[in-house]
This record gives sequence, structure tokens and C-alpha cells, in this order.
Amino acid sequence: MVSAVVPGNIGRRPDATRWSVLEVVCHLADAELLASVRIRRTITQDRPKFWGYKQEQWTELLESRRRRIETVSARFAMLRRENAELLADLADEGWSQSGTHDEYGTLSLRQLIEDYIAHTANHLDQIKRIAAELDSQNND
Repeated sequence: MVSAVVPGNIGRRPDATRWSVLEVVCHLADAELLASVRIRRTITQDRPKFWGYKQEQWTELLESRRRRIETVSARFAMLRRENAELLADLADEGWSQSGTHDEYGTLSLRQLIEDYIAHTANHLDQIKRIAAELDSQNND
């Protein structure tokens, strides 16, 4: 999907208050990194605790706007693929293991994964909207 975005628009924000495609992809890669840890802790520990994070702070302080889209996309794809392979081999009872999130309470592994799938879908839609909006601005 990102390959369909005009290269000059990858790092461009639609306005000062919204993320660029690059920043959204960085956020997805960061979320997948956290998901990797949460998945493994849920499988290997008894009711681990999870904490949310300040995504805007990560985006700013980790300088997401300066990252390379190819590197960030590869990190997301590699982590997602590895997580999917791990989960594909998980016994049925593993899916009901749970942890406690500081904002959302008790979540089973199944709920965590469903949330990550929905989270990714929402941001892929966001990328489509940003790309379309920037294309429209370029054509004005």
C-alpha cells in the first residue's frame, strides 16, 4: 500500500496537526514491536502487566519524520510475520492466557491480537485517506 503513495508525499503531513504516511507507518512498526513483547509475555508469564505509551511522544522524540520508509516498513513486516508464525503454532489453550493492561484491564491473548488487527486496519485506512488528500492537494 505504501508503495502506491507518491514518493514526495511519504513524509508530508496533510496539515500541521496530523501525521504523515511515514509517521503512521513508524507508529505501526512501534506498535508491532510492543505487540511482540506483549505476546511473548502473555504466553510465558502468569498474567503479566502491560502499560500504554504516549504515541505522540514516541513519534516526536524518536524523530519518526527522519526515518526511512523502507526500513520502517521492513521492520513492521518482519515483526508481523514472526508474530504470526509464533501464534500459528500456539496451542488452543494459549489463546485464553491473559495479561492486565493499565488502561484496558484484563485482556486475553486472543483479545490482544484482535485489537492489533483492528489497530492496523484503522491505520491502513488512515494511510489511504492521507494519500488521497495529498494527491488532491497536489492536483489543485
